[in-house]
Order: sequence, then C-alpha cells, then structure tokens
Amino acid sequence: MIEMILPDGSKRQLEKPMTVVEFAKTIGSSLGKATVGAMIDGTQVDPSYIIEKSGNIQLITNTSEEGIEIIRHSAAHIMAQAVQRLFPNTKVTIGPVVENGFFYDFDPERPFTEEDLEKIENEMKKIVVLLSTISLLGGLISCREESFLNTEPTETISTPSTEAKLYGAYLMMAKSGTGGTSQHSDFGQRGYDIFTDILSGDMAMPKSLYGHYETVENLTATTNYTDTYNYMPWRYYYRLINAVNDVIKDLGGNGVVPANQNDKYLMGQAKVLRAHAYFYLLQLYTTEYSPSSAAIPLYLEPNMQPRPKSTQGQVYSAIISDLNDAITLLNGFNRPNKGMVNQYVAKGLLAYTYAAMGDNANASALALDVMNNSGHPITTREQVVRYRHNGVTESGGGFNNLATGSWMWGIDITTNSDLGWINWWGQADVYTYGYQWAGDTKSIDEGLYNSIRTDDIRKNQFVSMTASGTILSNIADTNARYSYIAANKFFTPERVLQGTRNTTNDYFYMRVDEFHLLAAETLAKQGNDAQARTILKNYLSNRITNVSYIDGLSGASLQAEIYKNTRIEFWGEGKSYLAMKRNRATITRGSNHLYHAGASFQYNDSKLSLKIPQQEVLNNPYIN
Repeated sequence: MIEMILPDGSKRQLEKPMTVVEFAKTIGSSLGKATVGAMIDGTQVDPSYIIEKSGNIQLITNTSEEGIEIIRHSAAHIMAQAVQRLFPNTKVTIGPVVENGFFYDFDPERPFTEEDLEKIENEMKKIVVLLSTISLLGGLISCREESFLNTEPTETISTPSTEAKLYGAYLMMAKSGTGGTSQHSDFGQRGYDIFTDILSGDMAMPKSLYGHYETVENLTATTNYTDTYNYMPWRYYYRLINAVNDVIKDLGGNGVVPANQNDKYLMGQAKVLRAHAYFYLLQLYTTEYSPSSAAIPLYLEPNMQPRPKSTQGQVYSAIISDLNDAITLLNGFNRPNKGMVNQYVAKGLLAYTYAAMGDNANASALALDVMNNSGHPITTREQVVRYRHNGVTESGGGFNNLATGSWMWGIDITTNSDLGWINWWGQADVYTYGYQWAGDTKSIDEGLYNSIRTDDIRKNQFVSMTASGTILSNIADTNARYSYIAANKFFTPERVLQGTRNTTNDYFYMRVDEFHLLAAETLAKQGNDAQARTILKNYLSNRITNVSYIDGLSGASLQAEIYKNTRIEFWGEGKSYLAMKRNRATITRGSNHLYHAGASFQYNDSKLSLKIPQQEVLNNPYIN
C-alpha cells in the first residue's frame, strides 16, 4: 500500500502505482485536468511521473504561479523545437521564461517573416499533439534537464491519429522513463541491450562509481523480483505492446487486412513492434525454450487487465503469426527512413525467433534471404574500427551513423531528439558526457578479448586509456582509468573526453551482418558444414588477415567458432545474450568483472534470467 500525504495533512491510500495525473483524478476530475506537475518530497516532477512509494505530495495546477511557469517553460521549448524542425540551420541562443510569457532568441539564416511565424505556430501545435500522444501511450515524458512537459492535460487534446500513435510507439524505444523509473539507465531499447550484454558476461563492469547496472553485474537483479532492474524491462515492453495494440485496434483488429495500402503498412509495422516486444520478454523472463511451460501474460488487445500466464508455445506462436502477417503487409513498403521497420526487419526478427526455438531450417532460410536480398552490404573494414595512421591522422568507424549501409533499423538522433545526458551513448562512450567517462565503466570481458586473433582488426576496437585520453600500448594496464573499452568502435566523432552533452550519435537496433553469422550458425547446426564454412570465411575475410584456419573446422568446433565471432562482432549491440541462450552456452566471467570474476554459469542458470516482478505479482491475482 502506498500512502501519500497532502499539504493539509490528509492522507490518501493507493493500492497500486499511478501517475501524478491519475492521483489527482482520485481527488477530482477537474483537478486531474488542471494538474501540470507536482512536488513529491520536495522534488518537482511532471504529470506522468509514476508514484511508486509513500511520501508527501503537493499538486501543481495550471493556475498557480508554479504551474504557469511550467506551462511557459514548456511552451518555450516547444517553440524552439518547432523552429529547429522548420529551419534546421537556425541557432537557439537564450531563453526561455519571463515574468509575462516566454521567449527564445534565435540566430536564423534570414529574418523570420509573418508566414514563418504562422508555420512555427502550426508546427508547435503538431508537437503538442505528438507529446500528448506519447503521454497517452504510457506516460513517457520524464522530467530531466531541458525536458518538455505537457502544456495541457491530455484530455483537452484531440484524439491522435493512428499514424501518430505508431510514431509515438517508435519514440518509446528511445525515450527516457519508459521503464517506469527515473533511473539514468532507463532510456528504451538500447538500455536493455546493455542489460543483456552484462548478463551474457561479454560486457564487464570493472568499476561502478554511480551504481547504474550494478545489480545486473552482480546478478542480484535477476534473483530479486523487487529490484528496479527486474521491473524496468517488464514495464517497458508491455507499454510498447499496449501502444501498438491500440494501433492495431484502430486499423480493425488482429485478423483484419486493411483495404487502404497505407493502413496495411501501418498494421505491418505495428505487428513487427509487438512481436519484437514479446520476443525480448520471452528471452529475459524465461530460462530456456520450453514450449509447454507457463511464461508471461499474452495481450493482443489494448486492455492490460490482469491475465494468466500463457505458455511459451502460445507466445511464440503469436510472434510468428504477427511476423508472417507483417512480411505480407509490408510487401512493397518503401519506408522514408530506417527508423521504421520494413519487410526485411520482420524477416530478420522471424529468423531470430525460429533460432531461439531451435528451428534451424526456417531460421537459416530467413537469414539467407535477409543476407542476400535485403540490399544492405556488410559493415566494411573501414567502418568497423577507428584507425590511427602514423600516430596522428584518424579515420574509419561506422557505429555512430545510421546512414552506414549495413544498418537495417535504428533511429537517426539529432539535436531535436533532446536526449540530454540520459542515453545509451552516455553509458557506453567515453567521449559523450555521461557515466562511461564518469566511472560506471563498460568493458569487453577480458577472456573474450584475449580470444580475438592478433590478425583480427576487431581487436583494435578495444583500448586502454589514461584519464587524458592517451591510448596505452598495453590493454591490460591496471593503472589505466579506462581499460578494455570500445573507444575505437563506439565514439562521438569529435573524440573529446566527456565532450558531448546532447548527442547526435544514432541508435541502432539491427544490421545485416547479424544474418551472415546467424545463417552460418543455423546451417552448421543442421550439419551443413560446407555452406556454413563458406559464409563464415567470406564474412571474416573482411575482419581477419588469414581465414584458412576455418577450412579445418567442422561440427562442434565450427559451431563454437561461429558463436565466438558472433560475440566479438556484436559486442555492445545487445546480441550476445540471444546467442548465449540459443547456443546453450556456458559462460565464464573474466578477471575484469567487478563481481563473480572467474565464475561460470550455464545459459539456463536462474541468475541469468529475470523473475516476474513483484509489482506484477501483487497486481495480478492469476500470477503466483
């Protein structure tokens, strides 16, 4: 039970967590509509902040002095975003709130005209609708430096279009707070990519000054169903599911094929996102593939009332159905950008699904299709690692730009994205202002690093550095502040330690290279060693000087080599956990882990998978 104390000393009991707006509505519907924020235990929070523990609360309404300032502050930032969308070369200088309104000083390429002002006003209206859409999809606007707050209660905004709802679902994947917390590691899909990389053992945390991901590193998040990190992915993926269920309902429901071509494309994208969410829930909240075992609740309608667990088999069947539907619906879809999924993203996810189930025949067929027909070239040698020439000139590196040809799906991050410093780059890149630089170090596992051949260019992705940024010759130098870090794989192009505060480095979810190695893996598991060797050699010839050693591999040794190269190739990309589970691997942590160094764990060890969180158990009478 959560107890909130109001300014007059009265107390209200909450049976479950709820947003500030929802809490206000328990007092009165008009108060809910007027609420634009709150002070909780002395800290100002936004209307979508989720109240999860007892405390003191003072609601902020739109007529109070504080509320008016919030509205003006938000409106100013919305205006700035509108200007930068319409006139991208315009510089924003100072602002935003004054006693009788709001402002920003702009430095445009040319003076604004009356027509420009009208365009800016209309663009602001679009942004307000979008923000309200995101709020309706799960309360995603989190309070942080320079964040946008809703300028009006969502009830006063017109119902968002189906297309806007889908766009809002895509935004969920890169927004902070989508896991229901204010954690600085709660920022969407890429946050869980770090999460799973740590669980796989391939990402080590040698230092944890601020504690982000520490309970994942020490494997208590997986054994304690009350841990925040146990709860975050559950809330995130089910929020995403609920959002796209609403889109699917708008388009006629699960069994409907829309008549309109654009609606077909919207339906196909929504089904891919739903399948994506359920796939990751199964990987995280089950220990291994067991089709008859009860797993997680399955929601195919926008109604998140408590339901019993469905079996793994039922959830996998729903995933396969969604993806097969999507492949048909997305036929001919020429997406305007890689932020949207297309037919080949659906095929790639379906290949992963079959591989997780042990259906290697279907997995290999789909992986080969993506590999050969998607139109995406592999990531080149020059794009894989940052090179130093003659100790002075640097070139190469393709992991910060979605325009890189091999990337199939991701998000183009711009200054308008306003990620602030709560983002994946801040957790993984020493050149971005954030925790990787400040003391929550993410490194490659020492054992995995030592397994990389000396003639493999990927070994150069990982370095040890001094606090000044000097790259050391001995990567194992224990005196280095940053050791075994991927500073030559993931980096801000400026390469100034802690230099970038609002990153424009892109987010990436899938690249074609995954399906070269997945095709090799699933073919080898079928006993087709010859074809698997050919694919592996062709691929690694872009990474390793001499690949002739692969000719002598077969059976288990060939499968082991493919698995090892999957771990190396996709380090930091959230793929090693999936590979660990489908390969039924035993992992041994290297000496550079803060916790459990030298310990071995089998893929199905309960410490490597999550428990259904306490909050779900308490709120869902069908789960025990």
